[in-house]
Formats: sequence, C-alpha cells, structure tokens
Amino acid sequence: MRSASLPVAVVLAAASALVLAAAPSARADVKAGDEAPDFTLKDQDGNDVTLSSFRGKKNVVLAFYPEDGSPGCTAEMKCVVRERRKIEERGAAILAVSGDPVARHKEWATALGIRFPLLADTDLAVSKKYGVFVSSTSGGHAARSVFVIDLEGKVRWAERDFLPPKTLEGGKLLQELDAIKPKDVDPAEAFAALPSPEKEAKTVFVRFVQAVLREDIPGVEALLHDDYGLKAGETPAMARERRKADLEKIRKVHDAADLGNVTFGEVADVREAKLFAKGEHEKPGALAGFGDIVGKAAAALAEGDLLVAVRTKAKKVGETEVLPRELCISVRKAGDAWKIVSIQGK
Repeated sequence: MRSASLPVAVVLAAASALVLAAAPSARADVKAGDEAPDFTLKDQDGNDVTLSSFRGKKNVVLAFYPEDGSPGCTAEMKCVVRERRKIEERGAAILAVSGDPVARHKEWATALGIRFPLLADTDLAVSKKYGVFVSSTSGGHAARSVFVIDLEGKVRWAERDFLPPKTLEGGKLLQELDAIKPKDVDPAEAFAALPSPEKEAKTVFVRFVQAVLREDIPGVEALLHDDYGLKAGETPAMARERRKADLEKIRKVHDAADLGNVTFGEVADVREAKLFAKGEHEKPGALAGFGDIVGKAAAALAEGDLLVAVRTKAKKVGETEVLPRELCISVRKAGDAWKIVSIQGK
C-alpha cells in the first residue's frame, strides 16, 4: 500500500562481544563505491533472500553480527527492533547476517520480536566476501559491521567496528540513509486536481491504507469518526465495542506479517478508487467491476456520506492478505475533516 518510492535494504552484520580480541582475516576490503557482493541466504523462516533482488526497489542496510543470544548482539538487535521504523521510513530494508543456522535464528527472532530477516551464513562465505570474517578457535564468526547499499547495488557507507548503540538517533547510520533516501511520492497527490469533497474523501482512504502498512493502530483510530460502527437501534457503547473488534483484526494482521516494507502501490491503485454519494449506485454501470459488498454499502449510504470503493491487488505477505480484494470505506464530515464511518471488504 505504498506508492512507488522504494527503500534501502539494510543488512546489519555484528561481531560477538565475547571475542573482541580476535582480528579479522581474509578481508575482501569491500568499501564505499564498490559493487556490493551478491548472495542468497535463508532467513529465519527458511525463505531465500537475495541481495540483488532489492536493486531498483530498496536501499539496503546490511548488518553482520557474530552470534544469536550474545550480550552485545542482543543489545544491538533490541535497539534495531525498537527503532526499525526509523530505518524503514528512510526507504531502507534491514537484513541481519550471522553464522547461526535457520532454527536458531527462528528461536532468537521469536524471543526478541525481530521482524526483519535474520540470514544464516552458516559457512561464513558471505562474511568472507565482505571482509568481516574473524577466525577463532571455534571456527570463526562475522565481525560486527554495517554496510549501507543503495538502489544501484553500490556500497555507500561501511562501518567495520559498529558498536551496539542504545539508540540510532543522531548516529552516522541514519545520516547515511537520509543522504540516499528515495523521494517519497504520496499517492494522495493523484487527487490534487479533484474538487472537494472528492479529494478529501479519497485522501482518507489513502491515509487509512498507509496507517495499516506502517502498523500504526493509533493512526488508524485517529481516522475513525465518533459514529464509526454505530448501527440503527444500537448504543454508542455497542459501537465502541465494534470499533475495538475491528482494530483488533488489524492488529492480528500485523502480528501475522510484517508490512513495513510493502508499498502503497503494491496493494492498491488510487486511480481505480471510485466515489459514490447517496443514490449514485443506481446509475447504469455505476457498480461495474464491483460486487455485493460495494453494492450494499452504497445502497446504505446516509445523506451527506461518501463511499470510496476500490478493487485491491490482493497482495499477500506470507500467508497474510494485506487488504481484502474488494474494499470500501464510507466517510462523513466531522468539523473540518472527513472521517471513516465504516470499513467493509471481502
């Protein structure tokens, strides 16, 4: 549900805090300006992740680290888990690499709530490609290092002595990402030439989808009208319960899948969003391309409300469908703003 702005893939490579005395060996000396060596590794779910698949789509932060569960690596990853939005909002995807196997990655990701790929470089071949391999009596590991890779697949910045930060704010990593952040294209700009209230009503639809993709429940809730979910004969308390239930459904989508790297354009096309006012669904061909959900919602519109209907792209993340294939949102004026009165889809 994002538009066409594409992020940086950030892969964090970190060395274990317990082996600081060891020195890197077999250094490939990958540096800023070099083509980032390509690789394919399995993530914590057993899926193949290929670095070059991000070219032209996202910048990459590549982070190597030595060992799941070590104190230094745990501190580092907890920081990234807390602040990953600061990376993703700058158009970057996060990839973390160590020599641990898939099963251990899975266990650690679950324990820390990690929702970005942990890649299993079990033979440390990728660590050697990037010159971050550290030999040791146990066979070796990756040194704690970070590489920022741009949309063209070039290394823009490398830090081979990356220390586990308490916060990324004010650090060099975010500064480097700011320097290559793709220009955001807000899908609501497609409505710039539309008259009001058509522009405002469709903009609410865009803001709703963007909040869902950002996993921003408060952002979704802020778009809801005080009458959201209120049906004839029901009390406001009943409407509040329905509101809570619908927000819980969105939370479950977030729990099932990480939507942080999905763009608006991958889930919906704003040019196909259609607007209905009361009675307009009765015009010949008005509902062409839409099914029962939109037809019933349009027929039930109150005077003054507007209905934004769209056929989505049925994007899935893993087994989770981001939006229902047919989605409609009715909006109502609340002061100077339009807010959502109902959300329906199937």
